[in-house]
Formats: sequence, structure tokens, C-alpha cells
Amino acid sequence: MAIDVQRLRVECVYETAASLQSVLDDLQQIGSLLQSTAGRRSSLIRIGVILLIASIVVIIAGAIISQGLVIGLGILMLIGSICLLIYGATYGRKLLKHRGRLELLKQRLAVIQQDARAQERFSVRLLLDSTPQVLSDEPWPVRKNGKQQFLKESWLTIEGPLLDGTVLSEDITELSRKRTFTNQNGKRKTKIRSRYLVTLRFVYPPGLYGDASRAQGALHEDVRVPPSATVRAVRVNEKAITLKALVRLENEVVQTAGMLSMGAYRMLNLARRVPAGQRGTSK
Repeated sequence: MAIDVQRLRVECVYETAASLQSVLDDLQQIGSLLQSTAGRRSSLIRIGVILLIASIVVIIAGAIISQGLVIGLGILMLIGSICLLIYGATYGRKLLKHRGRLELLKQRLAVIQQDARAQERFSVRLLLDSTPQVLSDEPWPVRKNGKQQFLKESWLTIEGPLLDGTVLSEDITELSRKRTFTNQNGKRKTKIRSRYLVTLRFVYPPGLYGDASRAQGALHEDVRVPPSATVRAVRVNEKAITLKALVRLENEVVQTAGMLSMGAYRMLNLARRVPAGQRGTSK
């Protein structure tokens, strides 16, 4: 499946509805595009540096031999090198800003692929860069000229059917705290702390599992997550199971999503064994 390269470059958005293998093939193409973009950016910066050094040599040489024409040529080269360095520094910056998100999506889909039919279509939306929503903007009196913002950015959504007929909906939202202040040397500083809210919703077939809310109390065990994560919500009713966890480390998001999935299916599998009308006690 051909990806929309123009939209990807301009908006930094990948969005599709296709089989997981097709999506993974797209992500492979995007990875190649990012790699070539990073290579071109490095080349532009390298050429700019070489041209900058050459321009300085030409200007010095022109001054030594007292040739205004040579000095003028060196100045033109200097201006060109500065323009090239600025262009190289900004080339593909938005597209390359969050390359780790692409690898995270590839890892997550590889896990989901084991529990989904090859031909089933999944909806996937990935933002490689976007403008976060500002939740609050307030003074931070602890530091000089201190300012504090809380930001929210939902950059990944996945939705599709699993082997047992359950529909999985997954969302990853980055919650950030951005603090700016002036340090003792008068320099403006910025510090950003990010957390990742992982939300999974399983709309399960009641004909297969019955009412999963009967099993929640009978499980007698909390949903497990990695050390850097905290379970924030577990909601179960006769139609769906929703789980949320807040993760401190981005590299543990995939593991957290997998463990939340295991927790949901432990409830579903127990629901098949808990008789109707029984709740809150083990069988």
C-alpha cells in the first residue's frame, strides 16, 4: 500500500485502515523515508560546515594578497554556508523529531498481529509531530521568571478486531509538564517532563464471555504493569473492559500495553467460568 508521502512530510501524520501486515509494510517504508531524510540532513550540514571553513580561508587569503574580489567571493561563500547550515538544521526536523514513535508502533503491532486474523482491517493513526493541547498555563513562583504549562498530546490510536471477536481500541497520550525559568547566570532554561497515558478498551462478545463484570471481583488480584507504570483505572461492564495506566518511561509503553491486555483477558477467561449471579467470590 502506497503511503501519502506528501501528507507525511507536511503534516507528519500516518493514517490508514488496512491489514496489520500492510500497515507494518507501510511503517517499513516510512522508516526508510526517515532514514533518507536524516542522511540528507546530515549531508547538508556537513557541506555547510565545509563551505564555511572554505569561505574563511578564501577571505583570509584575499586579505593577505589584498584582492577585494577574492574577499568578496569569500563573503558570498560565507553567506551561502550560513544559509545552508540553517536549511540543514531545519530540514526534516518535524518529521524526525519523534522517530521513536514509529518503532513503538511497529513493536506494538507485531504483538497484536499474533492475536488477529491476517485479513482483518485495523485503523491506525500515528502523529510523528503535532502541537500539544495546552491544559493549563500558570506562573511558577519557585524560580525567577518561572512559568509552568501542562500539555496533552494524543499521538497514537489503534482499533481493530481480535481472533475471538473482541474489538480492541488503544490510545497513547503524552502528558507533559513544561517549566521555563531564568537561572542564576541570566540564561533562559526549559525543563520538560513527560508521562504516557496508555488506554485500552476491549469490547468483547457477550455470547462468548457472558458478563465480565462478574469476574472483576472474583479475580482477587490487581492488573500487573511494569515498575515504571501505575494502573489508573479499571472499568468493567457487561459490554467492555477499559484499562488505563500511566507510564514514566516511553520504552515501557509497549510492555505496559501488553500487560494490560493480559489483565483484561484474565478477567474475560474467568468470566466464562463464573456462573451467572455470582460476583465478588472465587469459584
